[in-house]
Amino acid sequence: RKEFKDLFDRPIKAGQHDESSTEEVRIMKRRAYTLTQELRSFVLRRDQSVLQKDLPPKHEFVLVIRLGPAQQQLCRNFV
Repeated sequence: RKEFKDLFDRPIKAGQHDESSTEEVRIMKRRAYTLTQELRSFVLRRDQSVLQKDLPPKHEFVLVIRLGPAQQQLCRNFV
């Protein structure tokens, strides 16, 4: 556990800050890539087509609701 933190956790976290040095970012990218490669055989990625037969049909509803005064003002300010 300590080895994982020293090898991956701390360097990856250290390189994710705005104030991280170029070297920290470089190390973070290398460690993140290495970790991704190591986990590739353990993580099974699938898209929704695998689950489609087990999922209920999708229902979408569109509700038209009048905006309140504050919401109208926000929309006017935004647009």
